[in-house]
Amino acid sequence: MSTAIACDFIYPKLESQYLLARVFELYQDAPLYTIYHQRGVKEKIIEERKVFSTYLSRIIKDFSRLHFLAPVIPFAAKNLFIPCEYETVVHVSHGLSGLIRHCEKSKIILVLASAPADRGYFKEKKSFFDKFLEKKFWESVEKADEIFTTDYKLFQLIKAKGYSCEYLDPPLPVDKAKIIPVGQLSLDIHLILPSKDKAYNKEVEQELIDANKDYRFLVYEKGEYKKEKMISFEEELVPLFNSVNALVSLEYNRFDFMSVMALGCGIPVFARGDQLKKRVGLFPFSKIQEVFEAKVPDRSKMADSVKSFRPLSFKKILKTKIG
Repeated sequence: MSTAIACDFIYPKLESQYLLARVFELYQDAPLYTIYHQRGVKEKIIEERKVFSTYLSRIIKDFSRLHFLAPVIPFAAKNLFIPCEYETVVHVSHGLSGLIRHCEKSKIILVLASAPADRGYFKEKKSFFDKFLEKKFWESVEKADEIFTTDYKLFQLIKAKGYSCEYLDPPLPVDKAKIIPVGQLSLDIHLILPSKDKAYNKEVEQELIDANKDYRFLVYEKGEYKKEKMISFEEELVPLFNSVNALVSLEYNRFDFMSVMALGCGIPVFARGDQLKKRVGLFPFSKIQEVFEAKVPDRSKMADSVKSFRPLSFKKILKTKIG
């Protein structure tokens, strides 16, 4: 079965490029169709793939300036056509790649990446373009034959709208995580990973600190995780995680990148929100005292609990589901 891959945009700081690269590994000869393409992404498999894009790639040299031509995006996308020779089109998308034309007989697979809170169509106050994005997102969901997502909040949202959707653990470079023997810590030090919701972050941080006065808390102040930091993960974050007793994550998603890596380093994670699967070392963040009064799970077992986040596991499951 011949397959083509479609994506909204390709540019150096694309958050979903790691996910996109793993999909590419499943389809070695699949070309990429995208509305906008700027070279310089870190995943070599994307750079090496044959890319078909719209005239916006020639007009705009830097993705940060694409928003100036936002009203033109739908017209540009419709000038791109995925030939009928491709029986399956896999959209690694937030919805806009659905504007690219294709044969009606083609099977449409939608693989949705994470971080819905960052997208305009999930804002409470929406601009005209935000509303346009939201409309196109749900149109792409409506047209898809199968939908997969690596974002638990998005999974819940799509299911609540009555659409069939399957959750997949995201592929993450968990092999970078490792347990460093540090001996017995003299103080119970917990690390807080702030939420992107600043108002929520301040309020809950203070509640946690007030409710757990027996513990010392550190706050990770470097802001949102960016892909550039993957390079320095072993030098920066592995020692940090191995120097604390737990990570308290205030992020929206079931498992943000930092939480997965912290578990990979063998420290328990207190997470915000619902859990789709039970994992060793993952607890509601309201139960810090209760957990530490009992026996903390073995570090090696916690590290083993994130194996399903490995790229191989993700690709094996997705390949089985899609065929």
